Amino acid sequence: MQILLFIAGLVALVISGDFLVKYASAVAIKMRIPPVIVGLTIVSIGTSAPEIIASVRAALEGNPGITVGNVIGSNIANLALVLGVTALIHPVRVDRSLMRTDWPIMLAASLVFWIFARNQSLEIWEGALLVLGAIALMGMLYFRNKRASGAEPGTEDTE
Repeated sequence: MQILLFIAGLVALVISGDFLVKYASAVAIKMRIPPVIVGLTIVSIGTSAPEIIASVRAALEGNPGITVGNVIGSNIANLALVLGVTALIHPVRVDRSLMRTDWPIMLAASLVFWIFARNQSLEIWEGALLVLGAIALMGMLYFRNKRASGAEPGTEDTE
């Protein structure tokens, strides 16, 4: 029975992932948002939601090591497997602005986590700083996109 539930979960994951990419792309086109911004926000949060739920549940059950392993393993898998497999299928173009701004932010977030975790604990205030950093990043991406498109934030056509 567990194997059937696992397979059903995988099927649901593939179908929902397909919907997420399809409709996130449609939103990007309709609102004239660069696909990389959609990937850095909507898609990344959507694909992280199951990880957040699993990690919170593991922490509540007294298994915070699963949370840390999940985050580190997921980042490694995203860089090595997701980008690697995608590049095997079709070359992946990396925008210069991504390398100039977003890549250093990802490295900085990893460095901040490493600094916080050196004492083998992640405290509430450190978690709050990480969450605030993620919110600040989303805001920065929003305003950067608006500045690049020449529109005032909040004035985009949503019809």
